[in-house]
Amino acid sequence: MAGAFVHRGLAIVVLCACCPCVAWSADWEALAVDGDQNRYSIDASRLVREGGRVKAYVRTEYAVPRTVDVSDSPAYAAVDRLVVDCADRSFALESRTYLTSTGEEVPAIAGDRQSLGFRPAEPGSMAATIVSRLCSPGDPPER
Repeated sequence: MAGAFVHRGLAIVVLCACCPCVAWSADWEALAVDGDQNRYSIDASRLVREGGRVKAYVRTEYAVPRTVDVSDSPAYAAVDRLVVDCADRSFALESRTYLTSTGEEVPAIAGDRQSLGFRPAEPGSMAATIVSRLCSPGDPPER
């Protein structure tokens, strides 16, 4: 019995060691699937509302792994830190990290950018779907 517990515990440690830190302790909530079958999720545990803006982590799981300039390994997902301006229905990309097929996390856009370029979320786009979800009243609570 003790041996089974040790093997199970070891498996959990190995699994945790192989999981990307960006996704660690996330509460991913499925949001939508686009026409290319890419799946979009938000981390409901890390939504932050400040005034009329919401900060959120949005994960895109690619239906087909992508070649990215910042890694030799194909990326199977990206985790973006977005800032959404609910009044303007616009968004800015604060940071992006790719998750590769080897389990590596590859930062592509730094999170310490001083100026953010806000873009309008075009009606019918995935960005509009994300903005609508993040700007739902009362979710997350105001800080």
